[in-house]
Amino acid sequence: MSRPSQNYLDKVEKWLMGGLTLDRMAMTLDQKFRAKLVYEAYQVWLQDKQIRPTDLMRRLAAREYPILLQKASEGDEAALEVVRLLNIREGVPRSFTEISNDVSVFNWIVGRFDTGIEHIEKAKVVDASDWLIREGMKMGDVRAVKSGADIKMQLNNNFNEKEDAASKMPTTEINITGDVSIIKSDRVNYTPEERKRLAKRFNLSDKEFTDMIQNEDGTWEMPAEDTEKEFTPDVFDPTQEQRPL
Repeated sequence: MSRPSQNYLDKVEKWLMGGLTLDRMAMTLDQKFRAKLVYEAYQVWLQDKQIRPTDLMRRLAAREYPILLQKASEGDEAALEVVRLLNIREGVPRSFTEISNDVSVFNWIVGRFDTGIEHIEKAKVVDASDWLIREGMKMGDVRAVKSGADIKMQLNNNFNEKEDAASKMPTTEINITGDVSIIKSDRVNYTPEERKRLAKRFNLSDKEFTDMIQNEDGTWEMPAEDTEKEFTPDVFDPTQEQRPL
C-alpha cells in the first residue's frame, strides 16, 4: 500500500467518529488491518507518550503476522486476502516503507484525536480488543489476548469505581487558622490590640467597645438595652409555671 491518501484518512476519521465497526467500513482488508494496528498503537501511546512510534508499530506487526499466517494456512479467506495484499511471508518483518506509512497514519490520528479514549467512540476499540482476544485464544497467543484485555481495561478505567460526584464539588467549609472569636454578623472581629486602641479612642472599656454595633453608614452605637420579653405560657407544658392573666 502506498503512502496514505487523504481519501484513506477520511475513511479512518469516519470509522473513528461515525459509530460503525471496522468490519462495516468501506475499506479493503489491508486498509482495515492497518487502521486497526495504528489505532491500537495510538491507544498505547496515550498511556506512554515517550514511546517511539516506529518501534511500537514494528512490535505490533510482529505480533499480528504469525496470527494471519496461521489463519491463512487453515484456509481462512479473509486472512489469505490480507496476507496476499500485504505480501506477508513467514520470517519477513514488516518493511521500512510499510512502517513509515503506518507512522504517517499514526501521526495523523495523534494530530486529529489527541484526546482521552473516553472522547472517542468505544465501539471501535471494543471491536479491535474483541478480535485480539478471540483470535489470540484460538491461536494460543498469550500476548494477543493480553493486549486485547489491556485495551478493555483502559476503556473501563481499570474497572475503578466511579468517584462520588459530591467529592468533586468545591468545599464550602471555611478553614480557620489562629486564635479567632465567634462574632455576630453586625460586629467586626478586631484583634485584642485593635480593640484596646479603639476603646481608648472612644473612651470605653474593652467590653463596652466589643458590644458596640457598627451601622451601615459606618457610625457606631451601643446596643439597645434588652427589655423583658412578653411571657407566653405553654399551656401544653404542665411543668411550666403559669402566670396569672
